[in-house]
Amino acid sequence: MISIQRRLLAWLMGALLVGAALLTLTTYWLALDETNEEFDEELKQVALTVLNHADIVARPVPYRPSPADLEGYIFFTQVWTRAGERLSTSNPEVQIPFVAEEGYLTIDTSSGRWRVYTDRSEKHFIQAAQLMRIRAKFAAEIAFKALLPIVLGAPLLAALLGIALRHGLAPLTRATHDIRDRSASSLASIDSKELPAELRPLVDAINALLRRLDAALEAQKRLVADAAHELRTPLTALRLEVEALVRAPDDASRQAAASDTLKDLQRASRVVEQLLRLSRAGPEAELQREPVDLGVLAQRAVILFSPLASARGIDLGADVQPAPAGDFVIAGDPGQLAVMLENLVDNAVRYTPIGGRVDVQVRVEPATNDVVLSVIDSGPGMPAEERERAFARFYRGSSARRSDVAGSGLGLAIVKATADGHEARIVLTEGLALAPGAPGLSATVRFRRRPA
Repeated sequence: MISIQRRLLAWLMGALLVGAALLTLTTYWLALDETNEEFDEELKQVALTVLNHADIVARPVPYRPSPADLEGYIFFTQVWTRAGERLSTSNPEVQIPFVAEEGYLTIDTSSGRWRVYTDRSEKHFIQAAQLMRIRAKFAAEIAFKALLPIVLGAPLLAALLGIALRHGLAPLTRATHDIRDRSASSLASIDSKELPAELRPLVDAINALLRRLDAALEAQKRLVADAAHELRTPLTALRLEVEALVRAPDDASRQAAASDTLKDLQRASRVVEQLLRLSRAGPEAELQREPVDLGVLAQRAVILFSPLASARGIDLGADVQPAPAGDFVIAGDPGQLAVMLENLVDNAVRYTPIGGRVDVQVRVEPATNDVVLSVIDSGPGMPAEERERAFARFYRGSSARRSDVAGSGLGLAIVKATADGHEARIVLTEGLALAPGAPGLSATVRFRRRPA
């Protein structure tokens, strides 16, 4: 299991080590640069000092150091004649060639690289020299001394960082314990007041998810309860009719009982189908998001219900406002939108009396740029005080109850759930008043047009 605390500590210590390495390199180069400047000046001073005493006759040096002792001598000096003859040297083992050019030079020899300063008088050339590796050694010692406190203090720093991280992540630990100790049925929000600002968005997102889960579970509970209540009646009637079919004394009685049984089976089957559709709709459902042309869906729905409308003598048509291609396209789930439109058209055709009219309209609202879908019929309509309740599950208005049309009261609930899932608005108003006492009903759904 990956620990945030350990990962942060590892990253912090890694950053510290990288920073220490960069600091050491920077210190080394800065120290080397400063050392070169200081030693170059000292080379010059040494050369000038020797130059002032160059009239002393050079004599052999009694001690001849070995090359291994070169690092023990910070500076070496040589005195040359103007003709290039060496008169004196502080270390005969060092073979630095004669250079008649005054100033600073860097010379490679068998004993290493040397920094040489050359000056001259009327009679002599003076060379003061120093091994470059001595300078690098001094710079390395300075950098090491700068790094040493960091290396020695790293364990203490790691311990302090661990304590700080443990203290800083304590609110997250408490939130973790809060969630771990909850029961499976508890979907209450996690308290985010004491959490750091960096963790609060994550916890707020989890809380939003918990609220959606709670709403979805409540919706499922209501759906199951409503389904159990609604299915009880057709199943009870079905049981009684099967018993009547078994006890029927003659063929006519059996035929009547079988017909009633078939009707109740169809009713129960429709309720189950509508319940399944309702469970797949709504804001909590997993929606596909792809371009959907509502104009095309409207024409397909009209074609699908044309045979039923023709059988009832109903004028069913699609009134799709002429518009450029793509004007009726929204981002949505084509399957759910088709089911929504089919429910609206099915309700309109079934409740419109013989010889009535049903229009399926699609248009673009210029003021808001919304795509507006309307299904308008010339049926009995619905009183204004019932229109808000019409979207409740299993609710059937007074006009529907007075009619001889069988229904489950789930059609408009499915429409409302699908509209909510697509962030659309649905409104019920009066429709086509073609006959006295029949104001008709118009179901209008407004979709916000957005890129797919």
